[in-house]
Amino acid sequence: MTPRPPLAHPTRPDAAWRQPVVRAWLAALALTLLWDASGLDRAVMHLIGGPEGFAWRELPLLSHWLHDRWRSAATAALVGLWAWALWPGDRHGLPRRERVAVALLAVGALVAVNLVKNRSATSCPWDWQDFGGPAAVVSHWRWGVTDGGPGRCFPGGHASSALAFVALALPWLWPPAGAARRTAVGVRWLVAIVLAGAVAGGVQTLRGAHPPSHTLWTLLISGAVALGGWAALRPWLARSPAQAESQRQVDGHAADDGAQHPALPHEPGHAGGGGKEPRVLPGGDQVSLTDDDLGNHDRGQRGNRGVLQATLRPVRQRPGFAAEEEKTARDDGDRAEQHEGQQRPGVEVKHGGPPRWAGASGR
Repeated sequence: MTPRPPLAHPTRPDAAWRQPVVRAWLAALALTLLWDASGLDRAVMHLIGGPEGFAWRELPLLSHWLHDRWRSAATAALVGLWAWALWPGDRHGLPRRERVAVALLAVGALVAVNLVKNRSATSCPWDWQDFGGPAAVVSHWRWGVTDGGPGRCFPGGHASSALAFVALALPWLWPPAGAARRTAVGVRWLVAIVLAGAVAGGVQTLRGAHPPSHTLWTLLISGAVALGGWAALRPWLARSPAQAESQRQVDGHAADDGAQHPALPHEPGHAGGGGKEPRVLPGGDQVSLTDDDLGNHDRGQRGNRGVLQATLRPVRQRPGFAAEEEKTARDDGDRAEQHEGQQRPGVEVKHGGPPRWAGASGR
């Protein structure tokens, strides 16, 4: 009976709720729910407007520059975002697939906010009866209940022109696996986007178009689209097929190099310094040398360069050959020593007799 292979334990997925940016969104959700429960929307709007309406509704700074011109700038920013996303190669350290994901999530946030807005029955504060309009004050939680006004005012559409770009911070705040990024860059993007959204939402609040809760819900919807979409795309963003194939090729080349060039063995030495250690001379064919080879023939090398050449030839593994080479080299060394003695000044060496000093009379 063939034994069953052990079951592979799946790797633990990266828990999304552990991410600081996800926890920040949960904190924003809790704050929004508390704001809705407190009923502060109506109190804030009464601080700004009265029975005659809102005095700043048509103020040029708010209505023209921070509303109409702001909307045009937001459209240009979205076009610039797509140009940045589709630019080939890496931009600001981000691969194109991540930049395209950010642009798609920004568009998704705009679409989500507008879909909710078009289905909402909640009217804007300037249409409330408190400020001279026909609509009653009805909570946006009462979905589908009309208030007698035109509706389609929840959440804040103008704030989404900035808050929809919240996905731009995610490549740094929640990078794909294996990507090392500076969190501070993502924090700066997130703070700038939230502040821009607060300005856009605050403009509409001062004009009487939206209470503060509408801006908060725009942030939550945009953040939910960005975080949910990014979490779904992270496995694809972690490594593209081309990168995986390139990494496999690099690993294969490294394995081949290791097989073709194995490390030379090391023979431990004996006590007293008599051990042997293989060496490789630069430029040679990996000739094996030992300490004994160089130590025993040091004298012969001074007299005859052929001894060194004989020693440097590769050591063959035939039985007895190494011993013969060593004996021949030793004999050559002895002859070299004898020849060196004959060249000393004042000494004359003759075969068959002791040396005779040149300065003696010879008689």
